[in-house]
Amino acid sequence: MSGYLVSKKIYDIAKSSWFLKHVAVFCAAHLVWIMFGFTIAYYYNKQLILILLVFVPWGISVLISETVRRKRPYELHEFKPLVVPFVNTPSFPSAHSTIAFTLLSYFVSDVNLFVPFLICAALVALGRVAVGVHYLSDIFAGALIGFFLGLALQIGTIIF
Repeated sequence: MSGYLVSKKIYDIAKSSWFLKHVAVFCAAHLVWIMFGFTIAYYYNKQLILILLVFVPWGISVLISETVRRKRPYELHEFKPLVVPFVNTPSFPSAHSTIAFTLLSYFVSDVNLFVPFLICAALVALGRVAVGVHYLSDIFAGALIGFFLGLALQIGTIIF
């Protein structure tokens, strides 16, 4: 099955019921900001650095998306997404996935928080597909960029 068909199937499942639609919208649009707020509160003494370490991966994600210029699934296949992006940027990679997995990278060494953050990051990413604004490849690329860039930036912050 092609990447688009899998992405479309996830979207169709989310669209099939009121509950699943609202879960998908919550995961796609709001969960990443709850993760961000929790991370800020958890690292209250490093808030400025943390904010900067989230904006760098986001900025790189935007630069890549503006270079690749991949259309979003709903634009290319002409269907109505469950959410409309606040800022209509190109699809690849997913900035939400990039941010969610950057936040996940801050909890690699904390066994109690890593798994919940992994679940939340995965829900954010899958939510973006479920609402019809990204392909699976968009969220996988965003996850890889966010997680590894987050780790690299943390190492850089420790060194400097």
